[in-house]
Amino acid sequence: MARPAQIASAAGRTAAAARLGLPGPPRDRPVQRSNPVPDPPAPELHLPSLARDTLRPRLRGYIHLLAATAAPAGLWLLVDRADSPRAYVGAAVAGSAIVLLFSISAIYHRLPARSRLRPTFRLLDHGMIFAAIAAIYTPFCLQALDLRWGVPVLATTAGLGLAAILVRALLAVPSWAVPSMYALVGWTALVGAPQLLMTIGLAASVKLLAAAGLYTVGAAVFATRWPNPLPSIFGHHEVFHL
Repeated sequence: MARPAQIASAAGRTAAAARLGLPGPPRDRPVQRSNPVPDPPAPELHLPSLARDTLRPRLRGYIHLLAATAAPAGLWLLVDRADSPRAYVGAAVAGSAIVLLFSISAIYHRLPARSRLRPTFRLLDHGMIFAAIAAIYTPFCLQALDLRWGVPVLATTAGLGLAAILVRALLAVPSWAVPSMYALVGWTALVGAPQLLMTIGLAASVKLLAAAGLYTVGAAVFATRWPNPLPSIFGHHEVFHL
């Protein structure tokens, strides 16, 4: 570091040279590199997209939330009306699965698009659909079917549902294939249809088949994303859940 006396002497020589019209003493200049090193680029920020929050229908998730609120009452009614050990087991399994299905679905569909929990709850949401299909078949397989038929049908449906959950979680499954997997697991129980018809009668069997048909129509809506009546308010996904 220069001393004060040296600084004053240099300033005096500069002033004297200026009065005589002479060039002043040389000044220190910064060293310039022949090949300057460019500054490193700024790190790229991968911010989460807000498109899904913007485009998501306003009613997305509220149907699931209403169903999740009402589902515990349905579980209580099913268990309360059960009149045998098999009926209790079937009612408890089916009712609990419905409560979990709509609760997880409500959480998933109301999470903001930037939430890190969305991928996890997406897998849980899709997996619970397969689990609920097998669970809803449980009271039919334990009560309406002879156990020689009911247990194999239930085991097959549950096994296919578990396999579908693993495939969905571990493999990159196209979106159009997911509803096809739902339909496959759901219609597996048709192998017990003849005995089911003899046990519960024609009218109840027709109602059961009509319900299964509506589920299949819902799977088609999920796959085609049509109809999509009010995309900003009530879209194809809401039609699917109805």
